[in-house]
Amino acid sequence: MVELKEKVLELLDYREKKMTIDQMAKTLEVNPEEIVPVINELECEGKVFRNKKNEFLMWNNGLGRIYGTIDITASGLGILKEESGQITFVKRDFLNGSLSGDKVIVKDLKMVRDKQEGKVEKVLMRSRNRVLCEVISLDGKKELKPINDNPNLRIIVPNNGHNYLEGERYLVEVGLEKNKDKYLGKIIKRVCHKDDPNADIITIAAIHGFSVDFPEEVKEEVKSIPRDISQEDLSNRVDLRDKIIFTIDGDDTKDIDDAISLEILPNGHYKLGVHIADVSHYVKERTALYEEALRRGTSVYMLDSVIPMLPRELSNGICSLNPNEDRLAKTCEIEIDAKGNVVGSRIFDSVIRSRKKMSYSAVNKILNGEEVPEGYESYVDILKEMDYLSVTLESKKEIRGAVEFERPEIKIKTDDHGKLTEIKVNERGPGEMLIENFMLMANEQVANKFSRLPFIYRVHETPDSNKLLKIIDSICRVNQTIMKPQGSVTLSKNIQKFLASMRDLQEYPAFSNMVLRGMNKARYSEDNMGHFGLALRNYTHFTSPIRRFPDLLVHQLIGHYQKKDYSSKELEALEDRIEKIAISTSVSEREAQKAEFDANDMKIAEYMQDHIGEEYEGTVININQRGMRILLDNLVEGLVHISDIEPKTFYDYNHRHCALVSPDNEFHLGDRILVRVKNADRDRKRVDFVALGHVKRLKSEKIKTKQFSSGQNKNFGV
Repeated sequence: MVELKEKVLELLDYREKKMTIDQMAKTLEVNPEEIVPVINELECEGKVFRNKKNEFLMWNNGLGRIYGTIDITASGLGILKEESGQITFVKRDFLNGSLSGDKVIVKDLKMVRDKQEGKVEKVLMRSRNRVLCEVISLDGKKELKPINDNPNLRIIVPNNGHNYLEGERYLVEVGLEKNKDKYLGKIIKRVCHKDDPNADIITIAAIHGFSVDFPEEVKEEVKSIPRDISQEDLSNRVDLRDKIIFTIDGDDTKDIDDAISLEILPNGHYKLGVHIADVSHYVKERTALYEEALRRGTSVYMLDSVIPMLPRELSNGICSLNPNEDRLAKTCEIEIDAKGNVVGSRIFDSVIRSRKKMSYSAVNKILNGEEVPEGYESYVDILKEMDYLSVTLESKKEIRGAVEFERPEIKIKTDDHGKLTEIKVNERGPGEMLIENFMLMANEQVANKFSRLPFIYRVHETPDSNKLLKIIDSICRVNQTIMKPQGSVTLSKNIQKFLASMRDLQEYPAFSNMVLRGMNKARYSEDNMGHFGLALRNYTHFTSPIRRFPDLLVHQLIGHYQKKDYSSKELEALEDRIEKIAISTSVSEREAQKAEFDANDMKIAEYMQDHIGEEYEGTVININQRGMRILLDNLVEGLVHISDIEPKTFYDYNHRHCALVSPDNEFHLGDRILVRVKNADRDRKRVDFVALGHVKRLKSEKIKTKQFSSGQNKNFGV
């Protein structure tokens, strides 16, 4: 099929031909039936275009159309972003039945107030057949309306005799189009009612493809998994139950993946033990449990709740490294010298018995020189040795050029009724850093061991130098005291030094975020491309198999490679399988992150509904032609539309200096300003502010620039 695709492209590319399927089949001397799947795939990939005469031609600039993936906001605005970075907006009335993630063709392109707009001409490929819908009554009839997607799309309620209640939410398979924006639908399953307890969390999870409940066949399989370790389970395992091994986690953690140990060897070297729950012993290939774990790809953490990748009987039970219980593990043992250099390492199956479940808060008290919490007295010395090693490893990480972005991770606390009670930053103390450094070390050693075999890697590709240079130029124009990086920006060490040079500036959070946007996203891959951010050639995820499927796959691969030799044919098949899993789990990870952000944003907007009209101080963290993004001191983020700056006047967006400028005022990144809460919409997960003026302005020099005239004022984006 690959060869035929290349022939079709070559044929259409020749003198920019237009050809029907029959003409292509005749020229290439194949059956038309062979051309159909090939041409359909090329059309969905945006490589060829089908006109009204069912002729196909190569995509080119003369078509007056663009191709891409559309995302639809909660307000119903469609956004299509091309590889060039060009954004096209599609108003809700012109979405033409498309859903978020669909591959579409957009036509009738025009510029409106410096924004490109268009209309969806055709949906080439659905990103998913299933969409979450709510039953609504419209003109006396019940229909299904997508939640957080195309608001104009209506799906006909199946006529199967069931009484569908208004407000019920269902997972629906979108069928054939009956007429404009109205489709047939097939009910897959009921998700919840909008007024059910935890309906918000269940709904957000379902929107992103995650289910709170496990299928019945999975529940049945779990019943057969033993709750205790047998003598047979201990076969061919190294017994480490006499070692001082313990875990360090958050206070509320119940799914404990990792435990650690440390010994001082006679030669003065460290022997670091990283002991990871052997989930692969219980979750086997070709079982419903394994397939469901793969489908989920990851556990999802939203607010105070978790939707686990594995049923709780495993994630909180036999797989969790609970204290004073025998547990099966995979151990990575690493010998490290006093300078933090790895002397050697080995990976083996083990059985362990954690001595204690420690908390980060208690460990941080010890390592910060505060009081020793009760029950930790006998562990003080070993924790201090671990901290010393962690600091050494942190120093090594800095020397090799690992890039650290200061991205505050917020934690939202809710009460028994789901009301937000507290927003705080998850602080990283020495205890958190200790675990992070030890896990990074184990992940690197495992990747080193198997880098010559088909494997799954955690990769972070080298950023595009042109894109990054533009961002750096912008930063240096905004604050001319900042020096550009010396040497190539595709060397992580140079980016590290550049960020470090700005760390004491008030604009640093905004500048750091700008650089971060110039980076690629980390993902899973069968192709080992290294990890730019960590400055590592080999890196994988080995340490969280309860919560992440790629880690479970790594354990499975280790077991395979330790037990048998593979033929070249078997290795090739294995590589194909790893590639598919890497793609699907990367998607699952992104969806889980979106679900987490959606839950946080919804609760924050809900909280701020009780504070409309109140005034707060905040920092400008982003500026564009439509307005500003403000971070309040209480960690709430919101938007100031360019028309909501008081006193009312016209502002010009100065792209070169990333500033909003009027004849009498100007706003820059990092400025401290006073805002009033204008609106908070929990459904759109958005907070809007009115800017009242400066608390502290960073810049004193005026920027000379032409002002907008009336009618040129720009709307704030989504």
